[in-house]
Parts: sequence; C-alpha cells; structure tokens
Amino acid sequence: MNKVLPNLDEAAALVKDGDTITISGAFFEQAPMALIRAIIRRGVKNLKVVVAAHGIAVDILVGANSVRTVTGAYVGFEGYGLAPNFRRAVEEGRLDFQESACFAIASAIRAGALGLPFMPLKGLFGSDLEQVRTEYRTFEWDDEEVLLVPAIKPDVCLVHAHRADAEGNVQTRGSSWDDTLAEAAERIIVTVEEIVSAEEIRRTPEFTKIPGFVTTAVVEAPRGAHPTGCPFEYDFDEAHIKRYLEMGKTADEFQNYLDEYVYGPKTHDDYLLKMGLAVPA
Repeated sequence: MNKVLPNLDEAAALVKDGDTITISGAFFEQAPMALIRAIIRRGVKNLKVVVAAHGIAVDILVGANSVRTVTGAYVGFEGYGLAPNFRRAVEEGRLDFQESACFAIASAIRAGALGLPFMPLKGLFGSDLEQVRTEYRTFEWDDEEVLLVPAIKPDVCLVHAHRADAEGNVQTRGSSWDDTLAEAAERIIVTVEEIVSAEEIRRTPEFTKIPGFVTTAVVEAPRGAHPTGCPFEYDFDEAHIKRYLEMGKTADEFQNYLDEYVYGPKTHDDYLLKMGLAVPA
C-alpha cells in the first residue's frame, strides 16, 4: 500500500484538534520541524504534547497557541537557555504542565508500545512526583515496593527520519527512541529526507526502525528537521536557534517570528528558499 502523501499540508491534516501527540528527536536533533510548521499553519489547537525532554519542537507549538497540555520532564534549549514560549505560558497560567521525569515518561511510552496498562519502576521514590502525579500507584511485590506508571498511548507520533520507501518502511540513523514512540501511537506521520525504492531499503535492513505496516503517512521533505539537525546529513542551525531565542523574548516579537518563518513561507520549498537552502529540482 502506497503511504506517500504529496505535500506537508495533507500530512498535517491528519492531526486533529485535541490530539495527544509525541515528537521524534530531542533538542537540536531530528525534530519534524517542517511538519510542525505545517500543523501550525493549519491552526490546530488544544494539542496535548507528551515528551521526555525536548526543545524548539514543543516551544514553537506553545508559542503558536496550538497546545493545551505538556506532559514531560524538561522543555528547553540546553546550554542556550530556557524555552521562552513554554516558560511564559506556564508562568502566565495559560499552559497546563504535567511534570514528570524522563524515565517515567519513557516507561509509560514503552508500556503503550507493548500494549501493557502500566510499567513498574523505582526511580521516583523519595521525590515529590509521588504526590504530584496521583495516577502513579505504589505496588508491593515480594515485600518490595514499585511504582506503577500508567501507559501513554498517543493519538499521533510525528517523526523526521532519513528515508523511507513508498510502503512506509522508515529508516533512521539518529535517535533509537523514535521507534518506541511510533509503536505506542495510533497514527504515525513521517517526514523523510528522501523517498527511495523498496529494493534500496532492503539493502540495509538494520536501519529500518519503523515498519510500513504501522506507518500512516510519509512525506518527502529534504532538510525537514531544520533548524534542528539530522545526523549524517546536516548539523543544527545555531544562528537560527539564537535568532529564535532572541525573537522569543516577548510574545509580540515571537509573533513576528511566526509571521516571517511559519506563516510567510506557504510551502516547505518556500521556507528552504527563505533560509538560503537548496530546493530539490
């Protein structure tokens, strides 16, 4: 079955208001930014975002008023500073932040991927998260206590990867976490640097992380992770990240960022041209 969609707009249309989404990559690596910009342009609202730790991919959605809830451990830009839109929205009470820990989120996603109702873990004992996250339940097994973390099963997983074939077999050489995110989700929307033949995919089966039978849709989007990087393809755009953070200092200035880099370019090719990046022939 052919899973290829002709453009990002059709892929973004698969994300509905109120969906729970999770996002590939982390911080400055392999975030599906072209797809996220298309989702913002569609005006999708009230998303519930679940991430262990992430950066610009979450912050830009929050800044565009597309998000109602963020569940996770950390949203920021590591050594470059805090996430301006995320911080502002939490401080002003416009965003519900359900704080957890990276390992707890990862365990909950793994439970969802395995079709289990929960995952046991011990690392949160002694922290305030036991009181804050009342859905985490203590259970005793052979005189030993464990904490049961309920499974997370997102509606949609957004992924950027290196390549795929028309049947949706996706290969990546980056994050090893993305396949677990995809397995837990109901719908998996993937952008790739290039679409290749099935024969080409079969030459290196060790890189196939998401099989075609679980993939919902694939769109070819070269440099679709920009301004984050894509391992073995291109590095993150440090200058643009710094510009993003500078323009994110106030809500008004960030609206100017959205107008210039999200709403202004109507297509991914338009965005690449604006950024001075090569547009595929």
